[in-house]
Amino acid sequence: MIFFFRLYSIGARHRSEKYKTAAFFVCCDDGVRENGSLEKARKVYDFCAENGWTPISMKNDWLTVFGEGVTKK
Repeated sequence: MIFFFRLYSIGARHRSEKYKTAAFFVCCDDGVRENGSLEKARKVYDFCAENGWTPISMKNDWLTVFGEGVTKK
């Protein structure tokens, strides 16, 4: 199974005790405003928890997904 996802990281490439790092994963979990999939989003949230990453929910953390006048296909 192939997953396409967005991962954003700040800091060193690998975990390091010397430098603080952060990784953020944008979860496409908004099926109303975007073509999100709750099933795939659940897997992403589990993956984030296993790796110490911070998930960012398109449904709960974003006020707007697309600008006005943009419609979902």
